[in-house]
Amino acid sequence: VATIGPASREPDTLVAMIEDGMDVARLNYSHGTLDEHAETVKRVRDAAGRAGRPVAVLQDLPGPKLRIGPLREDVVELKPGDRVTFSGGGHDREGDARYMTITWAGLADSMSPQDVMYLADGSVRLRVVEVRPQDGEVDADVEIGGAVASRQGLNIPGPVDSLPSVPKEDLELLRHGESIGVDMVALSFVRRPEDIELVRDHTRLPLIAKMEKPQAVERAEEILEAADCVMVARGDLGIELPIERVPIVQKDLLKMAGRMARPSITATQMLDSMVTSSRPTRAEVADVANAILDGTDAVMLSQETA
Repeated sequence: VATIGPASREPDTLVAMIEDGMDVARLNYSHGTLDEHAETVKRVRDAAGRAGRPVAVLQDLPGPKLRIGPLREDVVELKPGDRVTFSGGGHDREGDARYMTITWAGLADSMSPQDVMYLADGSVRLRVVEVRPQDGEVDADVEIGGAVASRQGLNIPGPVDSLPSVPKEDLELLRHGESIGVDMVALSFVRRPEDIELVRDHTRLPLIAKMEKPQAVERAEEILEAADCVMVARGDLGIELPIERVPIVQKDLLKMAGRMARPSITATQMLDSMVTSSRPTRAEVADVANAILDGTDAVMLSQETA
C-alpha cells in the first residue's frame, strides 16, 4: 500500500510504482483538496491501465484527530521552557510560538493541570499548567522542544471520550470518496466496534479499522469482528502507548487477524529512512521482513511515497 502525494502523483511515477509492486494507492484525506484526490484517482486508474495491473484505491479518512490551526510562519520552533496557549474552536487567528488554535472546541473541558500533550508525531512534549474552560484555553509549558508545522496533529494520551467517534466531516468525505470510485475506506482513531458500525450504515465499501488508540487495543477482538480489515497504525499507537509495547501489540493484532480471517496491514515508518536515502537501513529491512513473517497481508508506506 503506497501513499500518493506531491512526490508520487505524476503519471509516469505512478506507472513505475505499479510496475514495481504497488497493489493499493492510498489517498490521505488529512491532506490535499477534494479536487486533487479526484484527479489522483483518475491518474491511478490510467496508470494501472498503462502498467497492465489492477490497483485498488484506499481512502484514508482523518477521523477525530486534534490538529493545530495555521501558523503565521508555517513552521515554528518550540524551546524547552516556552509557554504556549492553545485555544479551542479553531478560530481564524494565525498561530505562532506562543499561541495556537485547535480544531476542537472541547479541548479545555477535557484537560487538567499536569496532563501531557504531544505535537509533531510525539517529538515535542508539553505539560498543561493552567486550564480556562470559560475561555476555551489551555496553557502548557514545553518540556521537549522541536519544530512544529501548521495543521499538525496534537496527541493527548489517555481517554478523551468527549471527542466524536466519527466526525460528520468524515461522512461527507466518505460520500466524496464514493463519488470518485475509491475501493475501500480506512477509519482513523477507532475506539470501539460501534465506530465501525456507524460508518457501515453509510456505505457498502469495505472498512479498515486503524488500530492507533489504547482503547482500540483493549477491544481489538470486537473491532476486528465489526471491520473487514485491520491496520496496525504504529505511529499514533507509539505515542499513546509506551513505545516498547508496540511490537508486542503488533504481533498480537496480526495473530488475531489471521485467526479471524481479516486481512491485515502494518503501517508507519516501514522504510522511513528512504525519505532521504535510496537504500533502507538494515533495521527497516528486518522490520518489514518480521511483519511479513508474523502474517501481515500488506505493508503500508506513507511519508516514504508521499
